[in-house]
Amino acid sequence: MRRTRTACLLATVLCLLVTAPGGPVAMADPAARWLREPPLPAPVQEVASVTYNGSLYVAGGFGVPGRGELFSAKHLRFDPASGRWTELAPLPAPAHHLQGVTVGGKIYYLAGEQGPFLPQGAVWEYDPSTNAFTERTPMPPGRERGAAGVAEHDGQIYVTGGLHDYLPTRMLDRYDPRTDTWTALPDMPTAREHLGAAFVGDTLYAVGGRQVLPGLEVTATEAFDVTTNRWRTGLAPIPHGRGGLAITALGGQVYAIGGEVLGGVSAHVEAYQPTTDTWQTLPPMPTPRHGIQAPAMNGKLWVAGGGWLSPYGPSDANEVFEP
Repeated sequence: MRRTRTACLLATVLCLLVTAPGGPVAMADPAARWLREPPLPAPVQEVASVTYNGSLYVAGGFGVPGRGELFSAKHLRFDPASGRWTELAPLPAPAHHLQGVTVGGKIYYLAGEQGPFLPQGAVWEYDPSTNAFTERTPMPPGRERGAAGVAEHDGQIYVTGGLHDYLPTRMLDRYDPRTDTWTALPDMPTAREHLGAAFVGDTLYAVGGRQVLPGLEVTATEAFDVTTNRWRTGLAPIPHGRGGLAITALGGQVYAIGGEVLGGVSAHVEAYQPTTDTWQTLPPMPTPRHGIQAPAMNGKLWVAGGGWLSPYGPSDANEVFEP
């Protein structure tokens, strides 16, 4: 604990000196900090993570042969109260580069890949009350992709960008779990994959990502308004472009955590304030990782697993950020 607090204080001082392309980045809140929780049973990266009813769920990803599955179908639940991990019913098939969201008491895993980066269109609905999966209507033919940005709004799931046929896409689709149907929406202005997405109000923010290879990172911040069905560009770019980062909305802000760049893994943590169109630098991750999600629970952001090396180096780290 003492080491974590010291690191956070040093990061706060360093933030005074940080300058982003196009202008300064605000100083971090000195109260923000990282905490460590009991690690995953086995290392894994390119995972889906969600929170539901006071627990953290982690699914799929790349594992370490001998300590699990290379292409994993494992599905785990972490109880913060007891500090214990529990193995649940596995995914219907091994998958990686997928994303998870919760809607109406169910958990949905989608926008993943199988084997050697083959996009899959499957939508898997998990019911925590029965510990069982149901396969729903997959993505429309030609629109399947993995490593996409996924977010929920008003009971519907939005999927933007992603990797299809080894190319970055601009596609935006909406899935309605109530009717089990897909709707194609206007394309995102910038093609990208390994991006993140999150809603603040009625606006979907697409942040970060890259165009297939590390070194081709995208810094554009783009916003889709569901009320007008239009994209908005020209917003402040993310200060440190990277792919495989986690993007989460909490308290009216969009948080960007970790990620991958050419030759390394990022520890950067930043927050975007839509009302002022500005980015703020926050204390870095204790264990830099990519291929992650960072779902919110009890005012905190939970980051389990991820790759600590580029491109492959699964981690069992389970760390929590308190903004």
